[in-house]
Amino acid sequence: MLTLLVNMKCERMRGLPYSADQAAINAFFAPLRVVALQVALNSSGQPSGFGFVQFRTPDDASAALQRSNQVLGSRYVEVFRCSRAEMEQAESA
Repeated sequence: MLTLLVNMKCERMRGLPYSADQAAINAFFAPLRVVALQVALNSSGQPSGFGFVQFRTPDDASAALQRSNQVLGSRYVEVFRCSRAEMEQAESA
């Protein structure tokens, strides 16, 4: 059961502005409580438009899905469920 709860706290983002930083992403999800954030980089080390966010509670993670298709900067961002394992795999890539 613990593994299930850990997995339920992560969300994947697609469509992030390349200039999006931690402050902008935190503001996008406010007042939800972000505890970890990772912006994926491409092979050149530049932001890829994808990212992962881990929230303090499963309720915050579920509420984050309501932000899907809202605008951050000049781009709309899609938010999807993901597992902590997916987040860790992207981190090690």
